[in-house]
Amino acid sequence: MFAWKMAPLIDPMAGGSVLALPGTLEKAVKGIPNVDTVIEGHGDVNTWEGFRDYVQFNRALVDAAKAGMGQKTAAEIAAWLRPKFPVFTKEELLTVGSTAARRCRAR
Repeated sequence: MFAWKMAPLIDPMAGGSVLALPGTLEKAVKGIPNVDTVIEGHGDVNTWEGFRDYVQFNRALVDAAKAGMGQKTAAEIAAWLRPKFPVFTKEELLTVGSTAARRCRAR
């Protein structure tokens, strides 16, 4: 759920849901008490506040995508999110995420 500081890589073919992710993450924030350190999925260490920022980013990402559905491109949505969540929207992260997403769609 929290592998890197970037947009999530979701595999819908395996049952993953971008739409469900923010709610799942929000449940973790509300339901897991007394956390100081979070070990990300690929070994990086983060703070609970860093995890909460990731949760807020995922909620904003889904909300922005829903609001712009059919009216905005992914690049426009990313540009809108970038000032609010610079840690998660670095250009190199978006490029890697886009490449991975294209690979998933090609399966």
